Amino acid sequence: MPLVRPIWLVTVTATLLSLPACPRDAPDTLNRATLLDRSQGLEISRTAARQYGYDLANYELDTFGDPVSDDRQTWHFLYRAHPQDGGYGRHFLVVVDRRSHEAEVFPGE
Repeated sequence: MPLVRPIWLVTVTATLLSLPACPRDAPDTLNRATLLDRSQGLEISRTAARQYGYDLANYELDTFGDPVSDDRQTWHFLYRAHPQDGGYGRHFLVVVDRRSHEAEVFPGE
């Protein structure tokens, strides 16, 4: 005898199976469907810089211009060494993707 299931049960099951899984380690406070605001992006950039090995006490955030990219998909945070520390020319850039929340550090020269 064939197994008969109600159509609504099949539809609900198929719909649930087609939804993407949420990563278990994703913080509840971060909604990846929305774009990061500047303060969130800045915090991610600071964390990435420290993980890369930069001591942020020796750097200041460059505040010239708008840190969002032309396509509004990434934040660009430029850190410059304090001038009083002989830091002219020492800098690095952190690019934060506003949707994926991933950061990439670009060392300066």
